[in-house]
Amino acid sequence: PPLPRRVGPLFGLDVATYDGDTPQEERRARREGSRVLLTNPDMLHTAVLPAHKEWAGLLSNLRYVVVDEAHMYSGAFGAHVAS
Repeated sequence: PPLPRRVGPLFGLDVATYDGDTPQEERRARREGSRVLLTNPDMLHTAVLPAHKEWAGLLSNLRYVVVDEAHMYSGAFGAHVAS
């Protein structure tokens, strides 16, 4: 099974992914019902930050941001991701 379904139960957490492959009909539930949300810089830039009011519940309780695969981005966007 995917990582969120394997890891979440181990720690008693609701874990979900939110990326370009996440079906539209599941996005709201994942945004509002997850304690741990795995996403990528593209989704942060295109979906989360522009709609920050919809994400207020998650963002207001945010403790950590972990950026993986940052080295995969290049150009101006890559420079912003890296800093």
